[in-house]
Amino acid sequence: GLSTWEINLCRLGFAGLTLTAITFFMRYREYQRKKKERLEQQKRDYQSQSSYFERDSNPNEQRFSGDKESTKIKIRPWYRLPKMSILSWTVVSVGVFFVTFLSPALANYSLFEIPLALSISLTSITPLFTIPLGILMKGERPTLRGYFGAMLSVIGVSILCIWGVDASS
Repeated sequence: GLSTWEINLCRLGFAGLTLTAITFFMRYREYQRKKKERLEQQKRDYQSQSSYFERDSNPNEQRFSGDKESTKIKIRPWYRLPKMSILSWTVVSVGVFFVTFLSPALANYSLFEIPLALSISLTSITPLFTIPLGILMKGERPTLRGYFGAMLSVIGVSILCIWGVDASS
């Protein structure tokens, strides 16, 4: 069978290939849509030029085309990568590695190496690990209720680990 590391490498690789395929498909659709719009615009331009000479128009009349393109806010499609600096991409890549590869791989590895009850207990208190990270990285302080909930979680897991089901029984 596959090891936990190979399984997670397959997960990460499949996710990367799937997202790449979706991106190429969406870009192809975008290319086709823009090509169609250009052809329609050329057709409208040709029709407006030919009808321009047929009608009577005042040469002093100013014509405004209602330029909406300049007032539109350009929203980047969801399937396009954002424009970021190399440092930002490095930080995001390291975060993706930890969240999508290393964290599940270590959780699966713990299932094979330590008793199941202990592994599940430690996995269930994962949200507690985010409290110090939130304080350090964002400066967000949990409420008194949050601290109380964290304390109850730690007490519950401690009881399960110390007096819980023994792995030998």
